[in-house]
Amino acid sequence: MNTTMFVYGSELQGRGHVTTTDLQFGSLTTIIGIVAFIGGLLNLYLIKKLKMFHSAFGFFWGARTAGELGIDFVYLAYTGPVTILQVANIPARIGIFFYHFGFAFTYIQCVMHWAIALNRLVAVWLPLRYGRIFNKKLCITVVVFICVKAIAIVALFIVFPLLCSGTGIINFVTFTKIAYIRITSKAAYNQRDFKRDVRLFTVGVVQDVVMVGIVAYTVYVNNAQNISDTGILVSYDGLVFINIVNTISMVFFNPECRRNSGAWAKCYCS
Repeated sequence: MNTTMFVYGSELQGRGHVTTTDLQFGSLTTIIGIVAFIGGLLNLYLIKKLKMFHSAFGFFWGARTAGELGIDFVYLAYTGPVTILQVANIPARIGIFFYHFGFAFTYIQCVMHWAIALNRLVAVWLPLRYGRIFNKKLCITVVVFICVKAIAIVALFIVFPLLCSGTGIINFVTFTKIAYIRITSKAAYNQRDFKRDVRLFTVGVVQDVVMVGIVAYTVYVNNAQNISDTGILVSYDGLVFINIVNTISMVFFNPECRRNSGAWAKCYCS
């Protein structure tokens, strides 16, 4: 029987000495966090700059990006550096704070993706009612409600694994309408506004595929007896990697974003 006295918060501490693996994983985590954080800033820049995002979709996407930035900050400012340094005297409250901080923003990001999926559903199925349904008052109410709910849920230590996977059902229903219009009305499919809606829908689908894949693999890794280095890396940095993919897909699928990304990069680097 192990009679060692448990010290509160010890599970949040480093070992006090650093290994090569710590340096490798910690450095990679910090770099991924920095890249994802910069990508989130690019998203906010594009949302503010481009008129196509001055809509309910852009407002929701901006709120979701704010959730990403909160997670990215935890990885670049805490998770990565602590892994590198393996500090053994970190106050327990600091680790608990960063956990709550990161999980709250994770919840905001995840639930905002539900709002985005529903937004695309209405845009494709009910385009004539879109403006009346997603008015300014509703959009603000949704975002405020999600943020308040995130704080309440984190305070109660409630965790919803695979919560985001439900958006796949919503996106499938949206896809059936897009496919129907593509088959029955070439003129409607080729309309500028509809093509834009399809591109924005595609951005959300890319996140769904990557997100569900990484979360499912993480669940598998957490229940496996023998974990490979790749498994540890995915479970450790997968969430932030999703944020990087979101920025890449947003730029890749939207020519307006590609044109303005270059200008942002020049301004950021100068």
